Order: sequence, then C-alpha cells, then structure tokens
Amino acid sequence: MLPPSFTEDSWCEEAFVAEHKRLPSGRFSVPLPTRTVIPSLTFPGFREHAIKCYENLEKRLSTDSKLRDLYSKFMSEYLTLGHMSVAKRHGTYFIPHHAVYRPTDGDSKIRVVFDASARPRGLSLNESLLQGPKLQQDIVDVLSRFRLPKRVFTADICKMYRQILILPEYRTLQHVFWRTSPLEKLFEYELNTNLRCVGTVAHATFYGKCIMQRTWSAKITWDDPLPDDISRDWKSFMSDLPSLNDLRVPRHFNSSHSTTTTPTSKKIKLFPRYINDLSVENFKTPRRTERNLSFVKKRYNEKLKKIHNLQKKNKRLTTKSMGSESLCEIVERKLNGKKLAFSNELKKFAVTLQTLNKWYHVINEEPGFTKETFNTLKLKVAENKTVIGNLVLDEMFIKDNVEFDVNGNWKLPLGYFLVKGLNSSELANLVKKCLELIHDTGVIVNSMTFDGAHTNLSMCTKLGANLNINNPQFFFPHPLTKEPVFLFYDPCHMIKLIRNTLGDKKVLINQEIKWNHNKNLYYKEKKEGLKAAKKLTRKYIYYYNEKMNVKLASQALSSSVSCALTFCETLDSEFTNVKSTAEFCMIINNAFDILNCRTKYSKSPFNLALSHIDF
Repeated sequence: MLPPSFTEDSWCEEAFVAEHKRLPSGRFSVPLPTRTVIPSLTFPGFREHAIKCYENLEKRLSTDSKLRDLYSKFMSEYLTLGHMSVAKRHGTYFIPHHAVYRPTDGDSKIRVVFDASARPRGLSLNESLLQGPKLQQDIVDVLSRFRLPKRVFTADICKMYRQILILPEYRTLQHVFWRTSPLEKLFEYELNTNLRCVGTVAHATFYGKCIMQRTWSAKITWDDPLPDDISRDWKSFMSDLPSLNDLRVPRHFNSSHSTTTTPTSKKIKLFPRYINDLSVENFKTPRRTERNLSFVKKRYNEKLKKIHNLQKKNKRLTTKSMGSESLCEIVERKLNGKKLAFSNELKKFAVTLQTLNKWYHVINEEPGFTKETFNTLKLKVAENKTVIGNLVLDEMFIKDNVEFDVNGNWKLPLGYFLVKGLNSSELANLVKKCLELIHDTGVIVNSMTFDGAHTNLSMCTKLGANLNINNPQFFFPHPLTKEPVFLFYDPCHMIKLIRNTLGDKKVLINQEIKWNHNKNLYYKEKKEGLKAAKKLTRKYIYYYNEKMNVKLASQALSSSVSCALTFCETLDSEFTNVKSTAEFCMIINNAFDILNCRTKYSKSPFNLALSHIDF
C-alpha cells in the first residue's frame, strides 16, 4: 500500500477511514474530502452569487407555472425526507441550483442540479475537494458480465446517493437558498446528504451535433452554403445513418461456442509523449506514479494556458476588426439569437448614437467648435439681453472625444474633438479658446464644471487657479474680461469617487470611517426584517458592477444611513464606534445636497440654491 502522504487518492481514503460513521439505522455518515481543513476554507462572494442565481431561477419559474409546481414539489420532498434542513449557522459555501426540464419530451419529471462547480471568483467547492480513487468497475467488464448468464435481474436503489449522509461539521459547505413564493422570506438551507451528478453515454447523434457545432464556430447562418469539409462530413454521416437499422447487440453471449483469445499486451512507454500513451502499467510503482502524475499535470496546465491565450487572441482580433466592444456585443447577440438583457454600456452607446444622429441632421459634423452653436447663442442673447452660462467639460468615450457644453435652462454642445487624449496644457488652451468664442456671442460665462480627473486638476493650475486645500483659489481669470471664472467639481461624479474609495479601501481617516458599518447595517435590517435606512438594499452595498450609478452612491452615504447607524449604536454592541462613519455620511449627504440643489425654496437649508444670503 502506498504511504498516506504519497497521492491525493490516499489522502482521500485516509480521511474517509478516519471520520466516516455507521449510524444505528445502517446508513453511513461521511466527511467531505476537503483539500484543507474546514476553518481555512473561504469562498468570498459566493453567497451573493448564489442569491443572484436564485433570483434568476425565480424569474424563470414565474413564467412557467408547471415548472414552478414541479420544482416546489421536488424541494418540498427534499425537505420532508430530511435530505435538507433549515440552516442554524452561517454557511461557508453556497450552491446555486437550477432545473433540467424538457416539456416537449412529454415527461413531467425534472432533474434539479446542485452546481457545486460554480465559481464567481476563486475556487469552487468541487475544486476544493479531493476526487478520490476510482471505485466502480470498468463499464466494459460490467456489460460483458451482464451478457454471460441467460437470465438476469436489474434493480435500483431509490435515491441511492441521497441515502448517504454528510457529517454535520461539513454541511456548512452545502448551503442553498429556497422559498416557495417570492412573497416569503428567503431561507438558507443546508443539504444533509451526498450530491451526485451522473453523466450519460453519447449516442449516435453525437457526431452530428459535433458537425453542427463546427458550423456555429464558423459563424455560418442558415442561408449560407456549407464549406466543403463540413459538407463532405455531413453527407457521410447521413449516408451511414440507415446502417443503424441493421445494428444488433445480443444481450446473451453463448459461452459454449466462444473461443478463447489471448489479449495482446500494450507496450509500456516509460517516458510517454502524450497523455493517451499512458496505461495502468504506468502507475504500478510509486516512482512511475509520481513521474506520470507530474507529466499529466504539466500537459494539462499547458493546454489550459494555450486555450486561455487563444481566447484572448480571439477576443482581441474580434474587437480590432469590429472597432469597439459595443459593436462586438451587438454582433454576438445577433449570431446567438438570444434575448438577453442589454448592458449599461450598450444602452449608453445606443442613446449617444441617437443624440449624435439627431444633431448631425441639422449641423456640419466636422470635428472642432461648431459654428451653428455660436450663432444660436447670439440669437439667445438678442432675445434675452443677458445670458449667463456655465461651461461644462466632459469626456465621452465615443472615439475618445472631448465635448464642451453650456448649461442653463437649455444645453448646447459647443464642439467635439476626435483625439485619443489631451494633456493639461492642450486642455487649458481649448478652454481659453472656447471662452473667447463664447464671449464674442455676448454670453457671460462665470463658472465651469468638470469631474475629478487628474488632467482636469492640472488644467486648472495652467489656467491660474489653485485647488490645493492649503492655499486655495477656486477661480481663474477670464482670458478676455479678466473676470473670475469659478470652478466646481461635478457633485455626481465626486460622490461616486468617494463611495468607491471607501468601498474599495474599506477604511478612511485613521480607520475610524469604515465601509463594514454600512454592510453590517444592511445585514442587520435583513435579519430583523425592518428598515431603518429605508432605501438601503443589497445593490447599494455590492455596487461593483454599477460603480457609475449616482443613485446607488448617494443613497449609500445618505442621511438615512447616518441616522440608522446612530440608532443601531444604542441597541447592538456590533455597532460600537460608528459615530465617525455616521457623521461622515451626514457631511457627504449635506454637501451633495448643497451642490446638487436647483430650488430657492426649501425647509432644509442644505437644499437651497446658493445665493448671497446663504453662501
């Protein structure tokens, strides 16, 4: 017998022998063969991933009443039989689940798949478990032995793998989410039994499906002619199909008329070049086993690396040929023929195309400052005598251009520049030129708004301002009138930067302001079923896929969150030392209200527009 520390199969067997139990009922209770001890196993982000997968499952069930009834019946049976129970402790790994259901087959049964290979990031549960040695006999031996007797019986153990229990200390690795109705609270369950996924043997249509897959890979549509190689293979496949009618495999082998043949032995390759060259003989001794396992791992990693590089190359070439990732997504959706939700980037791209399309119908589309816009400004001045505007500097990533706007009760784009990037000096010169052109129209520009990009800050220094907090000068002289042009950060952009910094760094200012205080508040509300911060939901805490959403950022740092933290500090020891975080949220909330308000009348002083009275 090999030493216990020699192979993973031995480790797996050693863990089973040491920890498995035989219960009085006769059932076995076994451990999960983890590669490391349970306390050191962590799966960050898996709970949120499982919740998201369950929400998608509920959407599917809501559209198919029959599937919903079958799924609920299956899960209810699972709970009644004791194969899962309500979790009384926090889970370590959360398993998504879904249904395999084909109503067109006329079958009213479904198969619920618990996907322990799910991995939003890091390792999955399956990858964290030892595979163990192969225990079942070779399928060829089983089928051959089945054909020797004249009469045979077949039997089945109902739910065989679910008769094997998992030791309680390992069940935190098998938590799932379920509820019978979207109106109910989402419960966390733990699976008490062994999970099994059983594969099937490919049948005669497998080769045909492979040919179909080749047509998809070649991006061939229904009306396109097939390439010669695919057409040739398809005709050969179709011509061979009628021969299936003549295929006969007798169950019983008549051993009395059989002849005994001596199998030819395969020559052992001690130093194989390919994995297919390996045989059982290559693992007969510990030395061979160690050498060949290293060889297999090396070849496997080489293949994975090759696949990864090819995928990157394919994506790079596709993007290069299309010109942008948004166009790539449009083409991919058309080829797949699937009705998928549009991404936020694609939505913004579509809206921008519509805006530019309308604009180019009435103006000259040459890059640079737009003559028609400045003529329009002159007409506005002639109508209203005095027109005061705010210059907005904004970067839009359609061919990486820069756009200037005038904001008021109306908005006009003053120009765009198709450049890859601008340094601070070039940007400052464009701003000066823009102000000079606006001055010629008679419009008075006394302020400018921009986001917190480093280039914009350097531009302000070039223009004559100083945004350093130690010696600030939040304006620069107009290039012609020398009147001050005041500078304002875009509040919507800045609150996103503040939320992202706190959420990514986790702590600010001597570790007194902590993002975990907001997370603990969310989980406290979820546990109690009550809302102290009325709009704080999961997407406000796990914002990573929507970092540019202003609403999520402002609500995560709102006055309601501040008040809720202060209130929870008086009730729960978990919320000690949250005073700094609460004050920080209130300060950011008030500052955002001051910079974002548009009315002269409000009960709250922070919601009043700036004037000579309250400034």
